Amino acid sequence: MRELLSLEPGMVSWHDYPEPPLQSGEVRVKSLLTAVKHGTEAGLVTRTDPTLRKHYDPQLALFVDPPSDQPAASPIRVGNMTLGRVLDVGEAVQRFRVGDLVYGWLGIRETHTVREAQLFKLPEGVQPPDILCLDPADYALCGLRDSHVGLGDRVAVFGLGAIGLMAVQLLRSAGAREIIAVDPLAARRELAQRFGATLALDPATLDVGLVIKEQTGGGVDVALEMSGNARALSDAIRATRLAGTITTVGLYRSGSGPDLGWEWHFNRQTLIASRSMSEPNRDYPRWERARLRDTLVALFRLGALTSAGVLEPIVPFTEAREAYLRVLQEPSAGIKLTVRYE
Repeated sequence: MRELLSLEPGMVSWHDYPEPPLQSGEVRVKSLLTAVKHGTEAGLVTRTDPTLRKHYDPQLALFVDPPSDQPAASPIRVGNMTLGRVLDVGEAVQRFRVGDLVYGWLGIRETHTVREAQLFKLPEGVQPPDILCLDPADYALCGLRDSHVGLGDRVAVFGLGAIGLMAVQLLRSAGAREIIAVDPLAARRELAQRFGATLALDPATLDVGLVIKEQTGGGVDVALEMSGNARALSDAIRATRLAGTITTVGLYRSGSGPDLGWEWHFNRQTLIASRSMSEPNRDYPRWERARLRDTLVALFRLGALTSAGVLEPIVPFTEAREAYLRVLQEPSAGIKLTVRYE
């Protein structure tokens, strides 16, 4: 059996692994599809993610230096979410049977032997590939809710990766009056328009803040910055109207940041950081992560959300290493790389 790991910065390689004996409470799964989380994994694989250098202390709610006795960094598993079929179940497993289609936050690996709690059954009525977009849709929905997007609002989405494209679809369902999609890649802008964006702009060739202000008669009510790019955040601030809201979902690298000396200060805007996996949710106890997930499952089932066009490219397992390195070096090579197992 083989899996894809990163043992050195900027590289991924194949590694063999033995199939461990199945323990009580464990489930063994044969992988069918695995999707990559490009932005997060790029930071981890290149070792530029700031969380690799600092330890988050939940008691202090601060990033601090890691303990001096912390062990050396272990190999980084690549891949984010896997859809698979149950091969075997251990004693005491109650929720799954052999043959069930299941999913979980699991990497590029032929099989997974995990605790029962790490897996979820594929919901009835949801197309199997769609479940691989539950993670980006989770972040997108939380970003919309944290922004208090309302019926008739004008909204701009900066960054049309998987999270941004999920956000465009959700904004259509939320009743946004205008949905402006911003990304330097033409293919992503075109897909956003298929998903309901009313205008798509290239920030590499336009002053998007100025164009949006002119097109909307004063700016958008809400800007959703999904890329973790400091320049995009600056553009989002410039595109947002007086007393509007800018919500960030992406993780910004250390040393990067927008210029807050201009529009943000003069226009008295609200800047929000959104992160769906951080409990409690802002609307807790009415909303928490399980409710976000249940809501998204219902939207996928209804066809209000789709992964079609987002899971791109889809490659065989044998080509996963080359494809992974390609999208790592050239973001235009795909939106959400997906590995198909033979």
